[in-house]
Amino acid sequence: MLFPHEAIRDSQKELMELVAKSLQTHSHVVAHAPTGLGKTAAVLAPAIKTAMDEDLTVFFLTSRHTQHNIVLETARAIKEKHNVKFPCTSLIGKKHMCGQEGAPSIEFHDYCKHLRDHGECHFYENYMKGDVRIELLKQQLDGKPANEIVNEAANAGLCPYEISMSATQHARVIVADYYYLFSDTIRDAFLSKSKKELDKSIIIVDEAHNLPQRLRSVYSAQLSTKMLMYAMKEAKKFELSRPVATLSYVQDALMAVTSQEEKQVDRATFERELAMPLGEAATMLSAAAEVVREEQQRSSISGVARFLDAWQERDEGFTRISKQEEAGALLRLVCLDPGLMAKDVFDQCYASILMSGTLNPPDMFKDILGLKAKTASYPSPFPEENRKVLLVPLTTTKYSKRSQDMYASIADHCASIIHGIPGPTAVFFPSYAIRNSVLGYFSKLSARPVLIEQSGMSTNEKQGMIDQLAGSKDGVLFGVSAGSFGEGVDMPGVLKGVIIAGLPLTRPDLETEALINLYQQKFSKGWEYGYTLPAMSKVTQNAGRCIRSESDKGVIVLLEERFGWPTYKKSLPKDWKVEITTDYEPAIKEFFA
Repeated sequence: MLFPHEAIRDSQKELMELVAKSLQTHSHVVAHAPTGLGKTAAVLAPAIKTAMDEDLTVFFLTSRHTQHNIVLETARAIKEKHNVKFPCTSLIGKKHMCGQEGAPSIEFHDYCKHLRDHGECHFYENYMKGDVRIELLKQQLDGKPANEIVNEAANAGLCPYEISMSATQHARVIVADYYYLFSDTIRDAFLSKSKKELDKSIIIVDEAHNLPQRLRSVYSAQLSTKMLMYAMKEAKKFELSRPVATLSYVQDALMAVTSQEEKQVDRATFERELAMPLGEAATMLSAAAEVVREEQQRSSISGVARFLDAWQERDEGFTRISKQEEAGALLRLVCLDPGLMAKDVFDQCYASILMSGTLNPPDMFKDILGLKAKTASYPSPFPEENRKVLLVPLTTTKYSKRSQDMYASIADHCASIIHGIPGPTAVFFPSYAIRNSVLGYFSKLSARPVLIEQSGMSTNEKQGMIDQLAGSKDGVLFGVSAGSFGEGVDMPGVLKGVIIAGLPLTRPDLETEALINLYQQKFSKGWEYGYTLPAMSKVTQNAGRCIRSESDKGVIVLLEERFGWPTYKKSLPKDWKVEITTDYEPAIKEFFA
């Protein structure tokens, strides 16, 4: 099955056989496959073999840019070992493939469209003129990661995105972001330009535990006082009198359905408060946005228009919530059921494989995404003796027990635990607020240098912090469970310990309540699917930052009494072999000795 390496592990062989069988039967697989198993090679090998035999395309979808390199290197190894040829290409988000300096990340579509429509992008103009270097460049960039395509195409004065899109037409393997197939506003155009069809596509979803939330994010929308302020200012600037009046009606309706208390809003209520038909308002504002874009590169009005379109189009699987915040009124259209959005893709494709190191339990993800699929779970391939998991039930971040004394106790135990760990350690908290409360006490107890994760850090800032942590002998990272360092950043060989200080449960707001109700109605598992298991998935992700290779050795400490409760304890990976103790210092010392 075109396996790229000489040796194959038992778990890899099992996964390959499962994938091969699903490809033969045009079915789906949801696999919990921990880091180090070699799942990329195990899945790509049979997928590429089937694609070559049946004239199909393999879409390897991942939310991580760094994963592109691994996929392309695996494909290259398959070519070299088995002496086969198949084109590969890599696509990231269009805004990340723009050659223009200073391209905005917000409203990028409007910016790009304006430049193209007005002949102001020389990269696009050169490409459309049929520059003689295009075909040569596509050949040279075959199998290259997207960042290299961007650099080389831009240096040649050609649009990196259009070069990449052109290359997809002949590609056997396409590495791309989830959005290219799972966003209905992008999918049809992408398949048309790439000349691909879903029924002739094998879809591999990597880090698939992220897919439900990414789908919810794609299909959710919001309207705020701030959005309307910018849109109104723009409409007045261009003397668009009717759009000004329409925006005023929208603002009045927003204020009418919003109060200090968070509340659910009926679809019809907002429409009744609007002093004109909602469809008419959406059409008028869309037209006004086009007028604005004729004069400038982007439009704030378009964001309001898109919200109104979404409000009248979306219904099943959604909830509508309003609240008055410090920054003003906020009305949200929240996607609850990602399965409804994923259905079009999974029902039409040739076969699919969803995999991740934290698809635990896989049946939950199968249900949430609306899949009829075979599920499988594989143990970690790393030596068990290299990992020690301690459950220390001496503190809690339970809301009713939060206090300055509790924060001081958490800091004291963190300092004692870290003192026994001979190397860099990461501590993950349920929120920034709890992290900051503990940090004040911890700084007085430990002399170790502390690196503090900030919300919204850039890629370079995160990498700089990782380098700083890796270069230290005793650095401590203070982060949050749902942050970038908790699950999205790879730190092989860096950490000797991870402390998870508190259970990262979602805030019990109306959105969470609606999610629980939905999953109770559909699966009779409301609390598990909507509240408990998502939190435990974050815990597994956080713990996974510690052991990233066969040679890594480290301690994972669950510092929270609720981890010992049956509801949560049963959701911890069985191969962790959790040891419950209050006398943790000797256990840590013995492990590293």
